[in-house]
Amino acid sequence: MNVADIKKGEKLARIETRVVLNSLSRISWVDHSRVSRDWVHQKVTIQVWPRVPVARHGVNLVDISGVEFALPNNAGANLPVLNARGSEALKFAIVLLSQLPAPMTAQLQSITTSGTTSATLLLLNGKNSLQIIWGDESDTALKVQVYQALLALPENAKISLMDVSAPHAPIVK
Repeated sequence: MNVADIKKGEKLARIETRVVLNSLSRISWVDHSRVSRDWVHQKVTIQVWPRVPVARHGVNLVDISGVEFALPNNAGANLPVLNARGSEALKFAIVLLSQLPAPMTAQLQSITTSGTTSATLLLLNGKNSLQIIWGDESDTALKVQVYQALLALPENAKISLMDVSAPHAPIVK
């Protein structure tokens, strides 16, 4: 497959770099690219920077900007799943995902949103799954602190539900 539509032996002056860039921009997994002509060595250089997936949404992958794309050969199988309907809900889920600390995202299985005002996280904590009712994106740092403090308590070793939507009055079950 020759996406750039450049043929070997083609005259360098006939290669339209804008046309090549336009062709590459239609590939969903390409974040950005650069095309340059080297007149001295008579060659064309094409550089491509791929999108980096942070989650899955339906059958697609999603980057940190919320752009959905597909990658060949089922890449991203171990990424968290975003269950969000609509672009605003997806942006909300991405913002929340970007604000979570690395230890939480390593355990994160999914984020389910109800519009842009409520999210529920599912984490795999060892062998146990933990559902966290997160609420909106306000007070994220405080919610993370409350989550960590509650999880550190020995009596919460086997909880399956945590509600930090009101971080000053959390609930565990």
